[in-house]
Amino acid sequence: MRIYFMNSRVYATLWVTAVIVAIIGVVALGVRSTLDGWWLVAAGGSVLTALAIRSAFQTTQARVAWPLGGMYVLVTAALLSYVALFAAIGIPWGDIPFWARVAVLVTGAQALFLAAAVRVTGIPFVERVVVPAAGHLLLFAGSVLIVGVLLFGVPWVVTYAVALIYATGFSALALHTFWLGQHADSVVPPRPFTVHRYWEQVLIVALIVGLVSIAIASITLRGNVSIDLAPGISQARIASIIAASAAIIAVATLVPPAVPVKLLRGLTGPISTITQHAVMTLIILNALVIALLFVIPSAFPWILGGYLTLLIVGVMIEYGMVAHALRNRPERSSDHAFHSLNTLL
Repeated sequence: MRIYFMNSRVYATLWVTAVIVAIIGVVALGVRSTLDGWWLVAAGGSVLTALAIRSAFQTTQARVAWPLGGMYVLVTAALLSYVALFAAIGIPWGDIPFWARVAVLVTGAQALFLAAAVRVTGIPFVERVVVPAAGHLLLFAGSVLIVGVLLFGVPWVVTYAVALIYATGFSALALHTFWLGQHADSVVPPRPFTVHRYWEQVLIVALIVGLVSIAIASITLRGNVSIDLAPGISQARIASIIAASAAIIAVATLVPPAVPVKLLRGLTGPISTITQHAVMTLIILNALVIALLFVIPSAFPWILGGYLTLLIVGVMIEYGMVAHALRNRPERSSDHAFHSLNTLL
């Protein structure tokens, strides 16, 4: 017998409040760069983290799916994500540089994605292994560069590349974890309290907006272009605020309330899905190319050749993944799972 400790209305209220509080914190950081902003981001992020971990645990208890690395990994990753949130607000190490806080939060996000991921059958190898491995490696590479900047005298210009590397790795992990949630939703009984059916478009739009915003901020900062769009607030700051807010929304879509976004129902067909995934792949690859050019500009011909190769392979993989999903996920099963969820609530 499964016992749920909150109804769907309370869950939705907590979810919306956490997103709003975290975004207010991001705006406060972007405008004034105060410690209060970090506290608000940590407060909203801690609630979203708790909801994600709770969902993964209940999924395990309901035998809908299993934690990606087992219960020990789930618990360890959950603790690590909270350690990162506390560290970002200065507990227990006190005040730390901005980029150190970012690196700590990125590590916490990696732990959260690991804790929230579930293991279900019938997932292609690329989606199951390649995408998350690439995401974790990119985030790790970005943190290594940050450590080099802070401790070993690596030029600060590298941070402009790090922002893009973080954005691409984060996007890969967010998409991977969301897809796992979609697969779990199609199992009967469905995952408690969450439904991913119409939220993929929200996630993809958030990631695209975030990636484009980070690209604008990085390119303009790298080119020493600064335009004040508001008193004392440059276009790079505004782009960074938008990107960070998009990241919060992306995390929130991993455990959305059990309320379908009906306005997006018409955008869930095969053609729109293929188009969205292709655009997402194109933007991620472009962001990586820009990041590599920032780090090693002399390797432009090799980077361009690698980019074109990855673009072709990436688009082919996207088509293959969508085709596989359409063959192995009958529409009736998804509908039945969604109606079963409403019955549970």
